[in-house]
Amino acid sequence: MSALRSPRAALAFLTPIGGAADPTPGAVAWFPVVGAGLGGLLGYLWWLTEHIWPVGVAAALVLTADLALTGLLHFDGLVDSADGLLPHLTRVRRLDVMAGRPDELADRAATLGKTAGKNGAGKN
Repeated sequence: MSALRSPRAALAFLTPIGGAADPTPGAVAWFPVVGAGLGGLLGYLWWLTEHIWPVGVAAALVLTADLALTGLLHFDGLVDSADGLLPHLTRVRRLDVMAGRPDELADRAATLGKTAGKNGAGKN
């Protein structure tokens, strides 16, 4: 039974499936397998949707599925990096900001939006 705990722990850590769990040493070895499974699922979803809808719609659906399947894990890392690396802060403060709390997600999303706006994202 313990042989099944590591894959389940990896799935629980990397996705919202199975509830939140801290990574165990055995689970870390399963991260590539879980990642490959998610990638395969999203690749299949892309293949399926690009034959049904325009490319922009297919991309939006796959991106939404990716965010949902990973529990916003990559988006959170992107926003943490933007919060810590873009402002003029001391090294200690940068690390403190990037280690932020999950309840700060709305603030981090606003920071990312403001930064994108300042850099001219979306302008022709």
